[in-house]
Amino acid sequence: MIINLINKQTILLSSLLILFLLVGCSAGNNTQNNISSEDNTAESNEQNNTVNIEENNSEQLEEKEEELNDLQEEIKTKVAELQKVENELSNIEEEIEEKSNQLESGTEEDTNESANGNSDYEVIQEKADSVVIDLENEDFGTVAIHAHPEKGVQFSPYGYVDKNDHLTFTKEELRNFMEDSEEYNWGSEDGSGHPIELTPAEYYEEYIYIRDFSRSAS
Repeated sequence: MIINLINKQTILLSSLLILFLLVGCSAGNNTQNNISSEDNTAESNEQNNTVNIEENNSEQLEEKEEELNDLQEEIKTKVAELQKVENELSNIEEEIEEKSNQLESGTEEDTNESANGNSDYEVIQEKADSVVIDLENEDFGTVAIHAHPEKGVQFSPYGYVDKNDHLTFTKEELRNFMEDSEEYNWGSEDGSGHPIELTPAEYYEEYIYIRDFSRSAS
């Protein structure tokens, strides 16, 4: 009886010990599984964080590249504008230099004329005196040299010239002025109003009072 009781207690203790061992193993396995799961979750989170960081870095890089491209385009535009301004400044400098050279040249000519006593008035006076002397000598070939190439020379029997009514002779016509036998209407006589119809040679004798002028010219 006692032996049976001891055996039963022994069996009961063994069963309890086995049960404790099984519970301990199960708890250990659960703990290990929990640790492994946590490790997997941490690793997954770390991988996700790494992916997110890489994506953010990629987006930031693209933004920087776009900003760099925009800046390069802006620099090209500014360089083109600067080149345009430089070209304009260069043209202005050339114009200023050209004007300056012209002014210097004109100043030198004026200085030379002043030094030689050849002012504009004196040059015109010399040409006028030369024409007067040529008229006195009836040298219309030389007079024609001084005539305007397009406007020619206009004659008036009065103290004024009417550009619309008074006769005009070209350079070619002046060369043969004294040999021209055609009668022209030169205007009307003062007072009587009679028409002045004369050949060029007759008009010269009647209306070109050249001798008084030629004295001062010579």
